[in-house]
Amino acid sequence: PSIPSGNLQSNSILYIDNITEGCMTKYTLDGTDPTLSNGLIYDTLISITKNENIKIKSFKAGYNDSDMVERNFTFNVNQPTFSPSGGTFYTQQTIVLSCSTIGSDIRYTTDGSDPTESSTLYTTPSNIIIPTNTSMTIKAKSFKSGWTSSPIVTYVYNVTDKVSTPVITPSSGSFVENKTITIECSTSGSSIRYTDNNTTPTL
Repeated sequence: PSIPSGNLQSNSILYIDNITEGCMTKYTLDGTDPTLSNGLIYDTLISITKNENIKIKSFKAGYNDSDMVERNFTFNVNQPTFSPSGGTFYTQQTIVLSCSTIGSDIRYTTDGSDPTESSTLYTTPSNIIIPTNTSMTIKAKSFKSGWTSSPIVTYVYNVTDKVSTPVITPSSGSFVENKTITIECSTSGSSIRYTDNNTTPTL
């Protein structure tokens, strides 16, 4: 066989050669051993597009059968990616999932259970919307027929309507010259109120 057993990253072609003139080579894809009455006759290149266990053997009248050759090929689905990844947010969040493996399906759960091939299918970003005052654990896994499924990816999201704490730069301290103070808040659409007379800011 032209390629060794192992993990493949893309569709591949298996070529089988035998130097014994006039022999017949047979192979199986179902785990059984090839015999004169079992298996497929090798007469064209074998296209490998999914996990395969291939057993190969050659036969010729008047000759002892060849030793059997076995090749195991696997394809692994890439794990899904999340955007945004987990964390604390202050506005409703739409979670976008994607997988770089062409033809794969993403399945996910929001109840803490591990996703399976029967879990909810991710189709559009509107599938997963996290409103404010909600904590949600999302688990996702990618699947493709005939391939080894991806690892599970888990992110925890906390969405609150509490405005994030302003960040003052530079922080308090003693200075020997005039300083310009900047105040920023990561909550979109928020306004910042401040005082410089030791009173509490209000609207």
